[in-house]
Amino acid sequence: MSDDLPPCEFYLISPEKLDPESFAALLEKTLAAGSVSCFQLRLPDADEDEIRVAAKTLAPLVWKYDIPFLLCDHVQLTKELDLDGVHLENDLSAKMVKAARKLLGNDKSIGVSCRNSRHLAMELGEAGADYVSFGPVFMSPTKDLPPMEDAMEAIRWWGRMMELPQVAIGGVSPENCDMAVAAGADFIAGISSIWSAAEGPEAAMKQFAKALSEANSR
Repeated sequence: MSDDLPPCEFYLISPEKLDPESFAALLEKTLAAGSVSCFQLRLPDADEDEIRVAAKTLAPLVWKYDIPFLLCDHVQLTKELDLDGVHLENDLSAKMVKAARKLLGNDKSIGVSCRNSRHLAMELGEAGADYVSFGPVFMSPTKDLPPMEDAMEAIRWWGRMMELPQVAIGGVSPENCDMAVAAGADFIAGISSIWSAAEGPEAAMKQFAKALSEANSR
């Protein structure tokens, strides 16, 4: 990695289903095990009340480590709970991003999922998104989609052409994260590679921290 480029960092995303009380202890051990730069609560099958309870339980723990807490898709709830931002991933448009920015203000982060579309990423970036994500770049049980070679190419292109930060997501592991770092990713997102790791989330996070440190030093 060039000396004038910032190091690639780790973006931790919650499992899709969790019990807030029992998950809190596991999350804290995982955060303490590695260098996490951002946390996203993503509960696609939960209702708003369940998400509210989870966010209220977990956000103080995440903030204790001085890590931003983002919520997936729920803009109104992000504002209500005064979280650090929102990540939008469904039926995205410039209009949606602008509406989220108007509601949340300029001090909150807005991220967007762009799969492998450079055009969509540019459109949403111009509309006010703070970062874009591309993927899945590898096989991913969480994303339930095949890997897209174009997603990795989008990461390479974006890294060369754009200054807006980008996240590589989908099937990224300690064993292959160096490929995404070399392609130009600013963040590596992890879900199943952490929470479903055979050795446990704490050990997996330590492996990721080591792998990213090595990839960043190349």
